[in-house]
Amino acid sequence: MRVLTSLPAVLLLALFLPPVQAENRRYLVYEDFTEFLTAAIPPDWAVEDANGDGVTWEAVEWGGVRGGPAVRYLSNPGGAADDWLASPPLELEPDVDYRVTFHARVTDPTLPHTLHVLVGTAVGGGETVLNLPAIMNTDPEMQEATFTVDAPGTYYVQFRVTTPADFFALYLSRIIVSEPEENLELILELDADFYEPGEPAVFGEGGEIRCMMLVRNNGTQTVTLNSSLAAGHESDPDAVQAYRVTGPDSEPVPSRGRITLVPPLDEDFEEVPPGEAVFAFDDLAESFFDLSAPGVYTVRAVYRNVHLPETGTAWRGKLVSEPVSFTIEEEPAP
Repeated sequence: MRVLTSLPAVLLLALFLPPVQAENRRYLVYEDFTEFLTAAIPPDWAVEDANGDGVTWEAVEWGGVRGGPAVRYLSNPGGAADDWLASPPLELEPDVDYRVTFHARVTDPTLPHTLHVLVGTAVGGGETVLNLPAIMNTDPEMQEATFTVDAPGTYYVQFRVTTPADFFALYLSRIIVSEPEENLELILELDADFYEPGEPAVFGEGGEIRCMMLVRNNGTQTVTLNSSLAAGHESDPDAVQAYRVTGPDSEPVPSRGRITLVPPLDEDFEEVPPGEAVFAFDDLAESFFDLSAPGVYTVRAVYRNVHLPETGTAWRGKLVSEPVSFTIEEEPAP
């Protein structure tokens, strides 16, 4: 991926169309606990043992998404829980659509746990934004809540467990707090659109389906982006580039495989000034999807970064492009 300082003329119209990408989010918090494999809560998080029983949240090396690290509440055999896990302090503004997502699971489906998500200006209190039904699933399932605040200030997103005594364990993993991203835009251009925008995007069976994925900084401040563009499945946190493909039958085309990805290097992070972009070319025919059936397909590109350089900071979040359609023509019979 490279910094793009001058854009081809055929792209300019697309770049200045108003974005309609509700999935574009900037991560204020992304915590998967992978940096704390020695059973320690991250130092900018807070834990409160409100009932003072000496049993509370702890970091563990397994039990989370994809079998990875998590935070666990292992219940007290002698008393009900009242224990809080609080995010780092966040500077929030009114009238912003904030969102918290996380994965939760329990040890035993017959021993469900009770969890509440609250947002407040101090640890141990606040407004409830989500009261979960009894958590009974033993595989991590994603939960989500949206919220706003009434006044600007410092807030904490908090997880309060109030499970009865002796109910084994509750695990939380991949906790994300996000806000809408309005300054970055992800654009997907197919080869046919790029060179001949007036012509339909039609490709032959088994041929190249060249495309370009471009992340443009439409804001007023320079942004540091992860330009490694490691391609993979959207569920893999190390995948920076991914695609969502819908087939001629209007059903999602499943990914055909996985590759082992590694976190980016420091040199993969690039400063992108206002009005500039990073981009990369790709061939959808060599992607993880079976595109052999003739017909009309729809594809969206996904750009996501959860990593930080060794020093400094970088944009973390997720961008999704507008859908682009293309046709695979059936080869004529010999």
